[in-house]
Amino acid sequence: MARLWPQLASIKNQRGETTMHLLSTDGDAETVRIFGEINRELCLEVDNSSMIPLHRAALDGNSDVIRALVSICPESLEKLTSNGETALHLAVKKSRSDAFEALVDEAKNHRKEHLFTWKDKEGNTVLHLATLNKLKQIVELLIRENSNRRIMIRINTVNKEGQTTLQLCNANSQDSAFKEIGWIIQRAIAQQSPQLPADGAANSSRNQTRWPMQTRNVLLMVVVTIAAAFFMVACHLPDSLVREDTLAGKSL
Repeated sequence: MARLWPQLASIKNQRGETTMHLLSTDGDAETVRIFGEINRELCLEVDNSSMIPLHRAALDGNSDVIRALVSICPESLEKLTSNGETALHLAVKKSRSDAFEALVDEAKNHRKEHLFTWKDKEGNTVLHLATLNKLKQIVELLIRENSNRRIMIRINTVNKEGQTTLQLCNANSQDSAFKEIGWIIQRAIAQQSPQLPADGAANSSRNQTRWPMQTRNVLLMVVVTIAAAFFMVACHLPDSLVREDTLAGKSL
């Protein structure tokens, strides 16, 4: 029917939903592809909640539909809700781990790694939301992909409340799930920090910087000692030598 009457595909119901919205919710990936071939712009149509079909698929956890929608319209990954959320944010908020992994794969495939540092209107990245929802699997996925340089996340970025993900964990440290996620984040931060030199190398470096100062101190002491010696000798010259030098000066 969609091939015979393509105009039907863009008709909206009272909630502002097109056929593509409904198919994305139902999880019919094959029909989504068919409608997408007819009119790819359907992937960017928003409903009354400012959501596109990909947002609906993320909320419902339909991984196959997510892959189908992104293959038709990769730019849908960057579309935001009225709260500044990407499909990645929505999948995390609804604890849709499979859908989130599908979105991660698609974001990598289409070179949209910047989405992992995107903040919603509350200033939360997907790592913030995964931490708040105690989704250890997603936190581990993000940190693992970041350490392998497949995506980019900023572990120490703050939300609008001025909190990093580690601070969120510390504020809820009485909860074992938060504590475990906190350990994961701490290890990731430690791995990102510049490596300290080994003890031998550190000692060698300190010795190298200390020797010039020691040399200057020794030289200064030698100079002071010599000057003091000359002063002492001058002060204790015999009076006869002093008078002879004085007379010699006058005769000249």
